Amino acid sequence: MKQLSSHLKNSLMAVLLSMGASSLANAATQDGDMCGTSNFTTDTKFKCSNLFQGQRLTVAEIYQQGYRVVSTTINQGFTIIVIEKQK
Repeated sequence: MKQLSSHLKNSLMAVLLSMGASSLANAATQDGDMCGTSNFTTDTKFKCSNLFQGQRLTVAEIYQQGYRVVSTTINQGFTIIVIEKQK
């Protein structure tokens, strides 16, 4: 599990560097986070870097918490979403 966590962190960093500046700038000015998973299905649960106390949430649950997905990318088998607080 620790190896997966390290790999996820490395993948998240690679995604941060490769994503368009506009998406990141938009998320940075909002209350937002990056969330990722290595198991992408219709009921996937994402783990966010800072929000939700490490709890894994589905996209529907993220929206129920008042956030929205502003960007999605796949990098080396990991699906990563950028979320921000809904206005």
